[in-house]
Amino acid sequence: MDKIRYVKWGNWIAPFGVLLSLLAVISAQPGFLSISCGGKTNHTAENNIRWVTDADYINVGQTEDTGDASASGSYFHTLRYFPLPLKKSCYKLPVTPDVPHLLRLWFVIGVYNGFGNSPSFQFSIETLGMLHVRNVTTIDRESVYYSRILVSSGTVLYICLIRTSERDDPFISAIELRTLQDGMYAQAKPGTMLLTAFYDVGGNSTIRYPQDQFDRIWTSTDSSLISSSYSKDVIRPVTSHAAISTRNTKDLPPTAVMQTAWVGNSLNIIPISVASTDRGTKSLLLLYFAEIEALNMSESRSFFVAVNGEEQSETITVVRNYTAIERAFLPNQVRYYFNVMMAEHSTRPPILNAFEYHWLSDTDQATYSQDIYAINALKRSFDIKDWISDPCYLIEWEGIGCDNSSSHIRISKLYLSRRNLTGLVPKDIAMLTALVNVSLDNNHLMGSLPNLSNLTMLERLYLQNNNLNGTVPEWLSELKNLKELNIANNNFSGVIPAEILLNCSLKLNYSGNLYLRMEKRKCTLQNSNNPNLRVVLGITLGGILIIASVLIVGVVVYRNKFRRKEEGLVTESSRVE
Repeated sequence: MDKIRYVKWGNWIAPFGVLLSLLAVISAQPGFLSISCGGKTNHTAENNIRWVTDADYINVGQTEDTGDASASGSYFHTLRYFPLPLKKSCYKLPVTPDVPHLLRLWFVIGVYNGFGNSPSFQFSIETLGMLHVRNVTTIDRESVYYSRILVSSGTVLYICLIRTSERDDPFISAIELRTLQDGMYAQAKPGTMLLTAFYDVGGNSTIRYPQDQFDRIWTSTDSSLISSSYSKDVIRPVTSHAAISTRNTKDLPPTAVMQTAWVGNSLNIIPISVASTDRGTKSLLLLYFAEIEALNMSESRSFFVAVNGEEQSETITVVRNYTAIERAFLPNQVRYYFNVMMAEHSTRPPILNAFEYHWLSDTDQATYSQDIYAINALKRSFDIKDWISDPCYLIEWEGIGCDNSSSHIRISKLYLSRRNLTGLVPKDIAMLTALVNVSLDNNHLMGSLPNLSNLTMLERLYLQNNNLNGTVPEWLSELKNLKELNIANNNFSGVIPAEILLNCSLKLNYSGNLYLRMEKRKCTLQNSNNPNLRVVLGITLGGILIIASVLIVGVVVYRNKFRRKEEGLVTESSRVE
């Protein structure tokens, strides 16, 4: 009886146990966002990381199974790809402003053969104050990932997949976003991104979450990355199971990578190249040291770091209480190599537990911030779904034209004809002060026009075939660069301002407004502000004067000749008489 009750009770609480376990996993991963692109269900996978589908972060593209059940991560079993006519497709992710984030993007084909051989495309990372693009080329069954540390000024991060050829569809397998601790990686800031690589010296396996609370992926090193300056020197691994404190470091390496190390008289750290497309020319090297060997009272371990053979640090003495220390180096040289070298009075050779390579990549220029604010306001007003990420970066938004000729990238054109737009003309258009052309014709816009007198560069304004009403505003006459104005087939009323009618350089169409008084345009020389028109009028008047002068001279000559003939006839007549 007791056993039966126990079984029933166990069955009753089992779902709650699963729920509590799930909550424990989630609560243990604050600031983690793990997206299985093309995934069908949320699930907990390897390393107890909670994965979610990408349904809440993108609404375009198609999903596919990779067909590779043996892939190292269950999140590699699916992918999302972006066929034609899609050119730029973006995930929209939340970020915390002014806090460093670790971003990892995975591209894994598996055995899926829908892309052909080695498909290539681009991805971009876009957020307020930072734009970055990278080429991607993948090989069948090869796992490719790109790791970045970034800081955003805003609350939204876009990961965009960009088509670069008619042949290859862009795709992505997984996105991992980790919120780091404020103060970590101070070199990362809006406008500067870190391209990252993490190395566990002396280890023999990959370390990530939960050993690393921030889920950095630490790979073990070999002789291709670390060697000795001395041919007879032997680099030997050392290991400890003692807990290593990292409280004295800024970037908080995990204990697991500090428990292993290499020891040698001079440790060469081989520079790692970076692809030129990443624009990373300046590098950052972070070195981590901790004493994990038992030294007797007469022994000491001191060393220094040299760049290209020149000493770059004070003498470093590793403390004996299993406490990690960190040193950062930013070499100015383009070509360089690092050495960890034994100090003069040291009795033990240098020790190196872990290191990080980062390349500082200056990001591309974003569209002028005021324009971004204004165009996003228009996006909300018109409920345009396909406007995502930076409006001018790599591929301009449909209906947007941009100008890169000045110190800022500006939005210069709005082509929103025939988009079934409804409601009022947004006043936020007035903030797009670099606009030259605005086409809002053939929609269902209504109401009066907002004040757009700030658009001093505007040359063409097309508003025909809408339901706009009210009077034709006076501020239109203030737009001195305006060459074309079409307000035909609306519901404007009243009288067109006289200055508009008298502007002979303005191509004006105001027909089809039943309540608009049609005044005849009167273009005079005094009222014309078109220098070409004044030249034409001047030439015309000059020609008329010349012709008139010729006619007058002809008449005078003719009259004189006729008069002389008459006088001759009179004289001859007198003689006859």
